[in-house]
Amino acid sequence: MTTQKITVAVFIGSLKKDSINFKIAKTAEQISCKDLIFKYIKISDLPLYNEDHEKNFPEKIAELKNEIMNTDSVLFITPEHNKSIPAALKNAIDWISRPYGQNSWKNKKAAIIGGSISKSGTCSAQYHLRQILSSLGVITMPIPELMLHCHDNIFDPELSIINEEYTLNFIKSWVNQYTAWLKKTI
Repeated sequence: MTTQKITVAVFIGSLKKDSINFKIAKTAEQISCKDLIFKYIKISDLPLYNEDHEKNFPEKIAELKNEIMNTDSVLFITPEHNKSIPAALKNAIDWISRPYGQNSWKNKKAAIIGGSISKSGTCSAQYHLRQILSSLGVITMPIPELMLHCHDNIFDPELSIINEEYTLNFIKSWVNQYTAWLKKTI
């Protein structure tokens, strides 16, 4: 097993200020080992993907592609929007895969987690995201899955989990398995 620092680019699908998924990301970061370095990727201000812009590639997108190429892993934390992933997340994924033949996702290690207030939560979004990532050559951690039903305000205002016995242990177990998977595969 490696003891090197592992950089993790974190994509949060929700643009909402007090996003459940941002809180999940911060919790995962707080309980992760010191070997993981989380880098949060801002997707709210990316231009909409348009193939016409590939001839004069936006500098912001070139920087984002470079950042992804220089990270060890990607962590997608997403809610579900109409049985799929949020538009902003899909937009970022599309930009990073372009222009044709310059897909920065290829062979990147990734994992997908998320939460939602509905019981089905982020299930459909996660399965759809797996399909998208597979078509781009991303190597996605198969199990365990983490799909939180975030009801009754499981987080307090300081982003701490209220229901520690179940929720925190569930996230902690997932983070430990993600870390072990990364150490074996990178």
